[in-house]
Amino acid sequence: MMLYVSVDTKTWAKAQFPHASSARLRENAYTIVESTTHSLAVDVVLQDLGSIGTLFMSNSNGTFFVESLKDTNRNEYGFVDYENIYGVEGVGISNVVANAQDVEGRKATKQLKSVITFDDGSTWAPIKPPSTDVEGKRIACNIADTNDCSLHFHSVTAPHNFGRIFSSPAPGFVMGVGSIGPNLKPYEDCDTFLSDDAGLTWKMIRTDAHKYEFGDSGSILVVVNDEEGVDTVRYSTNMGKDWKSYNYGIKMRSRLLMTLPDSTSQKFILLGQIARKDQKADQSRYAIVFLDFANTRSRKCEESDFEK
Repeated sequence: MMLYVSVDTKTWAKAQFPHASSARLRENAYTIVESTTHSLAVDVVLQDLGSIGTLFMSNSNGTFFVESLKDTNRNEYGFVDYENIYGVEGVGISNVVANAQDVEGRKATKQLKSVITFDDGSTWAPIKPPSTDVEGKRIACNIADTNDCSLHFHSVTAPHNFGRIFSSPAPGFVMGVGSIGPNLKPYEDCDTFLSDDAGLTWKMIRTDAHKYEFGDSGSILVVVNDEEGVDTVRYSTNMGKDWKSYNYGIKMRSRLLMTLPDSTSQKFILLGQIARKDQKADQSRYAIVFLDFANTRSRKCEESDFEK
């Protein structure tokens, strides 16, 4: 199966992959992932298993490709654990299968590691974890040893909310559910992390996995527990430094937290499943909670509020 690319829909050129890879390309092998304005990103199945791929980056017109990242994590639907950080050129986060040979040869369970690029896929590195947890206690591993102590995130292949996985139109703000250690832990064993510098540094903002959203261009951050039924959301109006609670009066298991796609609104919608022990799964009741944080803003931002 050949891949053809066009910049004007009139003239088409055959995509050229490295010779060693071209011989192993097969039908249904291509996934066009989120790309930049300067290049095209394509994840290609080179292994026998369709759940492991290789990420290629193209030149400016999308015709010549070079290998960017091996052993990328895919699912059975062709989705790839890769996402660019919105509004910041060249930054992206991906998951790789650390034990790819064992997965392919012995059908072992995948061990996933997260990596980040700051140069549009030319180089990748483990994500440096914070040195302390949400309570200020030191992380129980050596953060200088990136093989055994780095930050890993659940990503595109296993979404737990609507929309983008990590970032929003709020420049530089990135959130994710993940774990610190040699590889990614199950979702229920993870915590919630925030970066305000496009993934360069991170801090743990909540224990446990949470759904999260950005509002008012990043000046409002909202999270809700995603592991058990709760009747409160937590929100921050100072970039995650402090968090306040709001009780919306009904205990439910959160299924969806969303706002406007451009993240400029101060209003959010929370969809949840009301827990009833005597109800069957197909008879569960749902509730929608409308959250308006407009009254949390006592004044408009002034020039002195902006960071340089």
